[in-house]
Formats: sequence, C-alpha cells, structure tokens
Amino acid sequence: MRAFNVTMDLSMRVSAIANQLRLIQEQYADESPQQRQEQLLRAVERELKAIAPDQRQAFLSELAERFPAWESPVEVTAPGQATPVQSQADKADLDDWAFLLRRLLMVSERLSAEDRKALIQRLTESGLVPAAAATGPAELPRQPLEQIAKELGLPADKPIDPARLAELAAVLVPVVVRLEIFAWEQWRILAPQSQVRKPGNFKTDAAKFITGEQRATDNSVAGDAKALQLLVAGMVQGVGNLGEDLYQSLFTKFSPAEVARRAKENKKFMESDDAAAWRLYVELSAQLERASVITHVRESIRKQVESTPGIRR
Repeated sequence: MRAFNVTMDLSMRVSAIANQLRLIQEQYADESPQQRQEQLLRAVERELKAIAPDQRQAFLSELAERFPAWESPVEVTAPGQATPVQSQADKADLDDWAFLLRRLLMVSERLSAEDRKALIQRLTESGLVPAAAATGPAELPRQPLEQIAKELGLPADKPIDPARLAELAAVLVPVVVRLEIFAWEQWRILAPQSQVRKPGNFKTDAAKFITGEQRATDNSVAGDAKALQLLVAGMVQGVGNLGEDLYQSLFTKFSPAEVARRAKENKKFMESDDAAAWRLYVELSAQLERASVITHVRESIRKQVESTPGIRR
C-alpha cells in the first residue's frame, strides 16, 4: 500500500511538472531554443530537489514519457552517493557572475560579523573591492565638526550629515576661490607698494590638502583663508569709513566758515576778504580733481587694511 501511495504521489508530481513545462514552452515560444531549454531545465531541477534521491530516476523516466520534448540532460546520483544532482542550468549559473553575485548577497545576510569581515578581506585581496571601500569612509574628525557646529550655532550633540557637508563645501569652495582672486587683485591695484601680501594660493593649497599631499598649516589652507578674511574685512571696513574720512579730510575745508577763517589768516596786503576767500577756494579746489580723489580713497582703504588686527605683512 505504501509503495502504491509513493507511485501515485510521484505520478501526480510528474503530471504537475509536465503541465508546467508546457506552459513554459508557450511562454518562451518566441525566445531562442537555448533560453527555452534553460527555463525547462530550471523547472525540472527545482522539482527534483523536493524528491527523494531513490525516486528521481523513476521521476525522470516517467516525465520523459509524458513530456519527451524537454530532453533532460539532468544527471541523477544513485542513492547513497554523495555527489549532488547537477544540471546544465547549474553549470550555466556557475559561469554567470550576476547569478553568483545575487547568491553571495543572499548568503551574506546570514553571515556572522566575523565571517562578513573575512569575506570582505578576501574580496579586497582579490582586487574586486578597493581597500578604501572595504574599510568604509574615514571617520570625520571631531574638532573640525565641533568648530563648524559652533559657527553655525548648532548644538554640540546635533549630528552632521557627511553628504550634506560635502554639498556645502561644493557651494563654498568656488566662492572662496573666486573671492581670493578678486580681492587680492583689487588690493594690488589699491596699494601696490604695501607690505601686506598674499601668503599663498588657496586653490592650489586646498587641492593638495584634500588629496593628502600636505596638511593645513599657517602657510597653506588655514593661512590662505585667514589672510583672505582679514583682507576682505579691512577693505569692507575701509569702504564703510570712507564717507566720514572724505568729509573730514576734504569737504570740511570747503565750508564757508572754514574758507573765510583761513582766508583771513592768509590775506594779502590790501586784499579784500572776499578776494582772499575766492583765491583760497580756487587753490583748494585742485584737491577735488579726479586723480586726487581716487588717490585719497585708495590711501584711506590702505590705511584701514594695514591697521586691521592680525593682518600679515
């Protein structure tokens, strides 16, 4: 009775897989014979795994009778042998890197931390995984992050997103590079004889720094940035004070009361007060010529920059 039940169960399995194979033939009718054959083999292989080894040969024989078109090349081991069943589909899969990668990813989910580490090590040694990728991104240094958080008014325990930090750097670096060029060029025009000079090149030093060619020192990235900060601060402060400086240095000399006072002090013999005042006004007006005003403006800004605390000479 048990043998009869086993035979019935096997026959039902054969019927089910035969129907499935016919569906596969229809679904892959427009594909190449090789692709269609691979799909048939995969279906048979899956079914074989659920069948006891001593029943597999009978299963294949009956399947060949009911569905001879599938042309099975599956090799079946005899009961008691350790060699596993392997089909041509298996062999094709073992030569398919995409299939092997999918299997590796599936298996890796069940690996222990130690086994995952060993796997990554082997992949790194083979050259398939770069060493930097295997070890992961370098941990962001704490001190610069704390400084950034402080400048932005962030709480000390507020996490900083590394990706967004990189995006922020992408916004700010072009600004600093272009500002350095413009500011130092304007300074060269304003004060060609000044001892305040550009210490380095931010663009060049920053490129070396982020690629590991040199560390940030007073003479490199940090020094370039600090010098630019002080220069711009001094120039902006100079422009801010320019109105008051021009008024005190130039325009107060032209007030009626001031002209009358100085004219009286320098009046010539038999010269009237009005004539003396006009003569003095004409003399003073030379100071309002274009070149004189430009020179005065540049000198005013130069003094402010050179008096900026911390500016390097």
